Amino acid sequence: MRMCAMSVAALLLSQGVLASPIDEVRELDADGSVSISNVRGLVKVSAGENSEVRIQGDLAEEAKLEISGDSRRLEIKVVYPESSGWFGGGMSASADTRLEIVAPSGAALDVSVVSAEVDVEGMRGAQVELESVSGGIGARALSSRRVKVGSVSGDIDLQAISADTRVETVSGELRLGGELSGDLRIESVSGDVELASTAALAELDLEVVSGDVSLSHAVAAGAQIRVESLSGDVHLKWPGNTSANLEIQTFSGDIESPVGEVEREEFGPGASLHTRLGEGSARIRIETFSGDAELILE
Repeated sequence: MRMCAMSVAALLLSQGVLASPIDEVRELDADGSVSISNVRGLVKVSAGENSEVRIQGDLAEEAKLEISGDSRRLEIKVVYPESSGWFGGGMSASADTRLEIVAPSGAALDVSVVSAEVDVEGMRGAQVELESVSGGIGARALSSRRVKVGSVSGDIDLQAISADTRVETVSGELRLGGELSGDLRIESVSGDVELASTAALAELDLEVVSGDVSLSHAVAAGAQIRVESLSGDVHLKWPGNTSANLEIQTFSGDIESPVGEVEREEFGPGASLHTRLGEGSARIRIETFSGDAELILE
């Protein structure tokens, strides 16, 4: 009897993870917009050259795929029954929905997920916005006027060409690269931040509570750069011809710099550095409460 009950339970479990194949095509203007939402599983978006959106993948058995809109704006949404809850309560971990989407490369993109992984490549519409609760976000070869990426606990790996970039996370790791040349704003609570931009930054506003910060980039003429960290270390790597008025301050950490004179507190911890690099075109302020700060000029 016990073996029979176990067999029935196994059968029910296997039925709960069945998935239906997805293969849909919708028209979308080359400069239209597409919005995608999924609870868990995967959302993969690749750039295409046709004026259409192709949607493929696997749909979790109890989920429903809703596609609405027109050739200007298309919405793709994975919906689970209310008995499972929006966060998928009551469904097995393998009951995921996988969406693989090819959209016009010039379309604006908005992706929102809960615990699904997000993978985006090659999109160059006016705006790209990616949001996740606990799933990781990977975005490569983006070229957009405005990029916004946010996650609560998932890691973010972003490679983009953009003049206006916003990145936020609570505890996920941040790895940013590409040509981030304009206004860049980064917020993190406990995740580390690694930035390596091939373009000169014009404006950077970065706030971290306990994560370490590693920055490698050029500084544009007249740039405004502000970095604040509560307990993480800050590592800076800039070209030797950087032109800026530089101020670095730490309340209980130390400062290492090849230029200027580091002033250390006579009684107790803490250090500060005020110096001018080149003609002093940009204004840079680095502040960490208990972490160390290191400057490297190449």
